[in-house]
Amino acid sequence: MYRVYYFGGRPIFAAPSKPRRLRLAGLARYQPVTPKRAAYRSLMYLSMMAGADGLFSTTTDDPVGGDVELDFERWMTDVRHVLSDEQATGVIFWPPQRDRGRIYVHLFGEDLRLLAFAKIAFDDHNSQCLHREAQAVGTLGERNLRTFRVPRVVSLGEVADAVTLVLESIPIAARPIESSPEAYPAGCVVELAGTSRHVDVQELSWWHDNDRRDDNPFWSELAGFIGRGVPVCRAHGDFVIGNIVRESDRLWIFDWEESRPDAPVLTDEVTFFMGLYHARVLADPIEGLRLLAKRFLDGADDARRRDVMMALAFRDAIGIEAATLLIRNWSELP
Repeated sequence: MYRVYYFGGRPIFAAPSKPRRLRLAGLARYQPVTPKRAAYRSLMYLSMMAGADGLFSTTTDDPVGGDVELDFERWMTDVRHVLSDEQATGVIFWPPQRDRGRIYVHLFGEDLRLLAFAKIAFDDHNSQCLHREAQAVGTLGERNLRTFRVPRVVSLGEVADAVTLVLESIPIAARPIESSPEAYPAGCVVELAGTSRHVDVQELSWWHDNDRRDDNPFWSELAGFIGRGVPVCRAHGDFVIGNIVRESDRLWIFDWEESRPDAPVLTDEVTFFMGLYHARVLADPIEGLRLLAKRFLDGADDARRRDVMMALAFRDAIGIEAATLLIRNWSELP
């Protein structure tokens, strides 16, 4: 049996009903994305310690449930073979976005030692994301990385009829990096980018995913910069502080689903900075443009302006709403 814990009427995580220490170990892997969720985690910890967490959970033998067709017990049986650990147990987490088409599972050994972290995809889009992440991590794993580490791929394939990516777990001692522009790990970005190259935009794997409207000043301006091609390199693609942690003197960078070998050269730098102000950009795109201009465009030559705009175009192509809003409001750029 499992206990499923809810926040705002939505499932957050599910853990085996016994033992309590497994539920506590699972809760320790929960990374809240808002102050309210941080308060929720603290409340859950206190209620578990007091043996009162049943007030915030339901008990079921089908922890995934909903519209998802996944026999989780069968999945656990199969993944135990993948891990070569017949005692492995799993704690399920749901992503904060509604209808994300996936779940996450932290896998523990009998002694509550972290064994691995799994992503389970339930549609073609998420399956493609997992394959892209595995390819990016595999490519980086072939390098002798000096400034950061990436979680090793344990396996990728169908487990109980669900596409599953199993990764090395991030060490439990790892902590988030500081939420400030000064925390930008430039050395890591230089190392993962490798050597840049110049290509025609029509050859870019993501270019045709943009909705390039002729009446939009952003696309009209960018068209004047890209006739002779653009510089590209390997980028993480979603290089925000939530995907970077520090363990001792080493950084871990994870969640490589949006990584591309042909991303604009400033993708990760622009993403990191604008990610710090993501909520503000969504609430006020004009303010977002002011922040962008102050950081990247004041005194910029045409080449830098092109590269900043290409970074926004990439983020728009992969479906990042904040980038789309900046592009739509480009005429308001200071």
